[in-house]
Amino acid sequence: MDKQTFVEILECALLHFDGVSEQELIEYGLTPELARVGRQLCSYLKTKEIIFQKIKNDI
Repeated sequence: MDKQTFVEILECALLHFDGVSEQELIEYGLTPELARVGRQLCSYLKTKEIIFQKIKNDI
């Protein structure tokens, strides 16, 4: 994966955090694959956030 692809995936994940749908990302000009990977990264990071919040609350 090159630097540009990595940046595009991060961009997709951040936009998805803000509520942008996968279809909107594709309409914006990103490939369906990048939009999907960005959404998956967003979902993964959200699960980590939930785990970190639980650990923080348990301390």
